[in-house]
Amino acid sequence: MDKRLGWSRSSVLVCAALASACGGSHRVGDVPAIDAAVLSDAAATDARTSDPDGGTTAACETGRLCLEVNRLGSGAVQQGILAVVWFQVDDDGPDPDPVVAFELPTPSDPGWAREDILLDALAPPPDAVRWCPRDCDDEAICPCTGNPQVALAVVGVLEDTDSDGTLGTAEITSGRATGMAMVVVANANDRYVPAPIPWSEVFADGVIAGTQPYRVIEAGVTDDLGVAPPGSTFVLSVCTDDMPVCDPPTPDVI
Repeated sequence: MDKRLGWSRSSVLVCAALASACGGSHRVGDVPAIDAAVLSDAAATDARTSDPDGGTTAACETGRLCLEVNRLGSGAVQQGILAVVWFQVDDDGPDPDPVVAFELPTPSDPGWAREDILLDALAPPPDAVRWCPRDCDDEAICPCTGNPQVALAVVGVLEDTDSDGTLGTAEITSGRATGMAMVVVANANDRYVPAPIPWSEVFADGVIAGTQPYRVIEAGVTDDLGVAPPGSTFVLSVCTDDMPVCDPPTPDVI
């Protein structure tokens, strides 16, 4: 995703590269709730993961981000910190540091197979990391002036290089990832269905108000994000200690 997240290898979508890039409000008025067809299409794709033996994982309770651990090797999981990290999509001008919304040291339990995170436990994204219309490219001095206002977060495991049990900015921006989840969390100030340009370049099904996990849809050069059906779980691929080199799969959305 964003190049400031050194542990992600995805490219960056710069608003200025798009027509009518972030230059004004594309607010959708009184849009209805996401209709059954949207969720039906998502359910048909079925964002629930499959375990290595071909079975289907248990459903996820409403209001949670549920991660199914997929070991990429045969050894023990490399220790680190599981984190949800908000970041600024538009990298024009000075950019704010990524913001940790949630962090948890990875369990040493060899049976670690799933992690459920309450969405309400995620720290809300500050204005500076929201993807929105602004009067200048410096998010620190130019707040959002219109809508949509959407923040994106990646989910992964990073090395705790100083062993203090928490992630610092350097560990996020230039640290090594030992795990990545095939999901993107987004927080939106309202519901936008369909999403206006340029947000529609990312959100295939529109944007839901509040904090929600979105499934990753393979769509060519970059991936799209889609509404996840109820009960969805997502794969968290993690490196193991028998792997001298490890490059976990990463969403390529932005």
